Amino acid sequence: MDFHFDGLGEASGRVEVIAGDLVSIKVQVRGIRRSLHLGNDVGCELHWACLDEAGGWSAPLVQPPGSRAVDPVASRIECKFDAVLAFPKDKAPKAIVFVVLVHGGGEHWLKAPGQQDFVVKVDELAQQAPPAAMAIAGGAGGPSRVAERAAEWPEMQAALAAKPAADSPAKGKKKKGVKSGPTATKGGADVEGGMGKVEWTTVRGDGVSIYVFVEARLPLPEGAKLFLHLGCQASAGSEWELPAEPLEGTVPFGDGKATRAELLGQARIALRFPEKTAPGAIAFVLYAATASGEQWLKSSGGGDFCIAITEGAAATVAMGPGEEVAKAFCDAETKYSHWSQFQRYCLVKDYMSKPELSQAEAAWIACDLRLANAKALEWYRQRGYQPKDMAHVQEALGGVLATCVANVKTPIVRALLRMCVLACPRGNASGGDAIRHGILNIMRNHGIREGHRPGIECKFIEQWHQKLHTNSAPDDIAICEGYLAFLGSGNPDDLFRTVWERAGITREDLAKMAGCGFKDHTKSGAKGLNVNPVHLPQLYNDMQGYLGLLKHVHGGSGLFELCEACKGQFPDHSAECLAFEVFHERDSPFVLGKILDLRGKLESALWKRDILMLDVQLEDQFRMVAERSDWGGMGRDDLINTLICMLRDLRLSRRDASLDQGLDLLLRLLLGLEGGLCLRRLLCLHGGELRSGLLRVDIGETHRLLFRGLVGGRVGHLVAGLHDVVGRRRRDLGVAICDAHVRLDLVDADADLLLRLPPAAAGGRRCGLRRSVGSDLVVRRGRRCGSGLDAIL
Repeated sequence: MDFHFDGLGEASGRVEVIAGDLVSIKVQVRGIRRSLHLGNDVGCELHWACLDEAGGWSAPLVQPPGSRAVDPVASRIECKFDAVLAFPKDKAPKAIVFVVLVHGGGEHWLKAPGQQDFVVKVDELAQQAPPAAMAIAGGAGGPSRVAERAAEWPEMQAALAAKPAADSPAKGKKKKGVKSGPTATKGGADVEGGMGKVEWTTVRGDGVSIYVFVEARLPLPEGAKLFLHLGCQASAGSEWELPAEPLEGTVPFGDGKATRAELLGQARIALRFPEKTAPGAIAFVLYAATASGEQWLKSSGGGDFCIAITEGAAATVAMGPGEEVAKAFCDAETKYSHWSQFQRYCLVKDYMSKPELSQAEAAWIACDLRLANAKALEWYRQRGYQPKDMAHVQEALGGVLATCVANVKTPIVRALLRMCVLACPRGNASGGDAIRHGILNIMRNHGIREGHRPGIECKFIEQWHQKLHTNSAPDDIAICEGYLAFLGSGNPDDLFRTVWERAGITREDLAKMAGCGFKDHTKSGAKGLNVNPVHLPQLYNDMQGYLGLLKHVHGGSGLFELCEACKGQFPDHSAECLAFEVFHERDSPFVLGKILDLRGKLESALWKRDILMLDVQLEDQFRMVAERSDWGGMGRDDLINTLICMLRDLRLSRRDASLDQGLDLLLRLLLGLEGGLCLRRLLCLHGGELRSGLLRVDIGETHRLLFRGLVGGRVGHLVAGLHDVVGRRRRDLGVAICDAHVRLDLVDADADLLLRLPPAAAGGRRCGLRRSVGSDLVVRRGRRCGSGLDAIL
């Protein structure tokens, strides 16, 4: 289906639907930049939703990979050239509606003629095309069909029949029960969108070569060409490389990493690797081209196809989901020769764009981002990028993260993802190119040497200008603040001290910021930014303005900045007023209740990026205020009230049903409602003392008491009092702690008697309580059994 935009003569687009195991809706746009007379710094997004039976916009049942929700019904996906919305067959919408949002010189909303929304009737387009028809056919290349092939493959049969070479270990003395000669390993994977299947066979064992036979079964027009676009890998999942020796029938793609080979008759290709120089694995995608278009095809999981070449790499290809994400992050951080914070954000964004995030994936994402934020991982490893790319991925990552947190069902995954929020800058894609132009304008306005242009020679400014062009990052905010401190004092030590205090960056770290894209035009031998700058106080005002630009693009994660950014996004005006009230009283011990009230108001809007970041920042502020509290100087009532505030704060973050029930029962216990015990009264009667708090009491048929936290003081008297309350049953009270839960059950008389007596009457044995994480701790008959993993609280 072709479409045109209202008022734009050259701009147009096309929508195609591919039906299979997945229903893929591909939207292509072209000519927009020329029609709007925009430069290169342009962003384009598809603003879309499902169309309900009443003709209104509605949210999809599942978010397609790469898409994120922007309000209760609408979603967005990047669409600079094309975008693909892939849905499971049973959750595909019958129709979608969209408009195109262009970022560049402001915002441009592009609609259909008559300022109407574009409507795509997915069901109708899917019925018009064959179930696995290729989008590139378009009718111009003829009907699609699976290419015919011979039943036998002579090259494969010859490889399997080959005898081991004379110097092969397979020849000579044979081990009992071991067969000599080549062995074959088969594998295969489906093509994304249910469009076909790729199968392969790896033949090893002749002592000279390793053969890989790849066969594709895809419906293509007769005139189409199908290519294998491949890269060699040291191990599955590592970076693409060229083969150590040229492969017969292949040509280098030209990027120094990939190789391309055509499948004969759209069906088969054979690759031969010398055994001594064979890679651990190869990764590939399929590239199909006709006179009417082209298409890149990946595996059904959205990733590259991967084939183990050497036997040692075979195990890494067939990894489980948890092992796959572990290997991806470990290889990137330890093996890649070109790696930066930008690539790290891209990898995290790819995993978060999945329809459902596993616990292992969330844990690895949180670990990687938090370590990188603490400067424990490298940010600049021989990899450059443009500032606008970094600005875009920061903003997109925040949106994907908010969507992921809003849709996740498991409390532990939600907690892990919330940990990532503090490690992600808010970001803004609108000022990426301004960073590059801004530093150049400052240098030219003040006559500072730039490249071969004559002027004042400042080695620091020259090197920093190179970094801003190729590795702009949130670190530049601290560097700019340090440079302003130097301009104000004239002491270079103030620069490096400020950078260390604000971002934890040492002079050695600054020296490492010269790995990519840096050229020492001053011929000074300077290393990165580890040089003393020239004092140019006339730059102060311009640098202050430039600092604002850096904070706009790479910052915005502070409490005040987020309160400002959320204007217009708060659920109501009272929430906005309360947010600024919390900011002004942020260090007061009495602000805890206001933070909880504000977080409760924000709960309905956490699917928004800025609101989520504000909520996490409020949680962090709550923690800092609580940690500064003088626990030893608090009275009993203040301690209980603070405990309740902490549990309410935890409940807002975790959204765990058991925690909701526990907090509700704690309030019943404290207030004495609905037949519950009043905790204060019980403690006064039995001389107990509350250190953290009781969470839940249930006096029913099971006669048990559930705790979360630690009940300190005279535990025996407290238990005896509770036993009296439940009717003096002739059973025991045993104490069990499971995952920070304390449970008291009525079990047997000896233990009951022991717990009821003071420690001296019980033979001097005390019932120590520990909090155990991941294991059970049981106290019975005055002895502690099991394993306590944490210190006594």
